[in-house]
Amino acid sequence: PYLGERRHCVKAAVSWTKRDTPPIPAEYYEGVMIPQPFEPNYDPVIAGWVNRDLAWDGRDMFQQGIELRGMDPVRAHADYSILVSNWRIDWRKPKWGGEYTHAPRDQQRADWFVNRDPVMLKVRHGKGAVVFCQLDWLAPGEKPRRVLTQLLTNLGCALGGPNRFAAETATFDPGARADQLARFAAHYRRVAATRRRHYGIPAHRRDEGDPADVPRRAPTLMIGDFLTARTLPYVAHSLWDTHEVSGPAKSLGTTREALEAVRRQATDGYSVVLFGLGLEDLKLGPDGCPAVGLDEFKANLEQVLAHLRTTGAKLYWTNIPPLPTGDPAYRVGAETAYNAAAQELMDVHGVYTVDLHTFVQANMPEVPKGDNLDLTPQQWASIAAPVAQAIQFFGAQQ
Repeated sequence: PYLGERRHCVKAAVSWTKRDTPPIPAEYYEGVMIPQPFEPNYDPVIAGWVNRDLAWDGRDMFQQGIELRGMDPVRAHADYSILVSNWRIDWRKPKWGGEYTHAPRDQQRADWFVNRDPVMLKVRHGKGAVVFCQLDWLAPGEKPRRVLTQLLTNLGCALGGPNRFAAETATFDPGARADQLARFAAHYRRVAATRRRHYGIPAHRRDEGDPADVPRRAPTLMIGDFLTARTLPYVAHSLWDTHEVSGPAKSLGTTREALEAVRRQATDGYSVVLFGLGLEDLKLGPDGCPAVGLDEFKANLEQVLAHLRTTGAKLYWTNIPPLPTGDPAYRVGAETAYNAAAQELMDVHGVYTVDLHTFVQANMPEVPKGDNLDLTPQQWASIAAPVAQAIQFFGAQQ
């Protein structure tokens, strides 16, 4: 198998997204929606499966993948469909995981799609189809039985009784699949088919070392305003098994002060850097104006971002939460313009935003209705949760 991966499989996406892929928002974890980065697989044979059931508690799920001569592994095709493939998503090992699930069309993900191992493959045969499957259904545990039961249900097999297969079924709408096939047929009138090139660990990956030798915990830096500092211990606790989280114990201040601080901060050697700024910028001075105006905030933040991008780490930005209506230190709603300015920069440079503003507004209405941002430990832990989930899911940079 490619990269030696036998212990993790997924419902196989058809390919990476293309320019004409319909935008499909996907909820990757509670309250966070991002564009689906893959072309979905509409085959009803795998309907109802969940990917968490396609990892059998550390056991090998198959021995060898399935090879079909002439098959393009990243194409929707009427004659065949990869239903399940192996998949390496291990964000504890930055050189080997994490980036495979990130939205940009990175080379690692393309490399994986082209060379992945089909573990379940459906091939058209006459008026029907043949399903080839290498999954070890006799493996111990509940998951193999659960997945097999769902598979037999999807195939129309009775459990414990005689099978009566219908000539036609209207259970699933074929429209999306038909549209996908038409779009891919149009693509392949203009581009050559893709062919698998690598098995096992290819030469161009060997200099990265064996994935088992990569350090277990990804070094992670959190820097920014007092919100970042206060949530750091809770994020570190949540990610203890996968990330070594560190950072200043106190706020870096305004973006003006933070710019000087990050220039002094040792930022090399980190796989993840998460930063959040703006709360100190928005504090009102004696003249009733924010400590740092919007234009300077954006200019300072752009320089902070330019410095952090030189680290090569995966960058995460946390935006400004809703300001408390009863706190005279802030002008209510002022964070909206600052968040918009920051988001423009993050979009340009492909930095993932952890949208704390939306999260707090939807899940912690008591915060914007309060008198200050002196929150309880339980509230800080709640704010830290989506931060930890984002880092856990989207992983680290190599």
